[in-house]
Amino acid sequence: LRVDAEQLAAWLQPAPGQRLSDHLYVIDPMGHFMMRFPAHMDVAGASKAKKDLDRLMRASASWDQAGR
Repeated sequence: LRVDAEQLAAWLQPAPGQRLSDHLYVIDPMGHFMMRFPAHMDVAGASKAKKDLDRLMRASASWDQAGR
């Protein structure tokens, strides 16, 4: 998928003073922006990101529609 960088930055909204490429983004299959993480994390930051992703996956299991 190719999108104009300005449109993508407006949608994903990088942190103030940061570039779009300074983050990792989690987008759901419906195209909803879910989370944003720094692209360069230390071990502690990566552990926190993993916990956040685990929580999101557990919560999203109840959001899915049957038969999809």
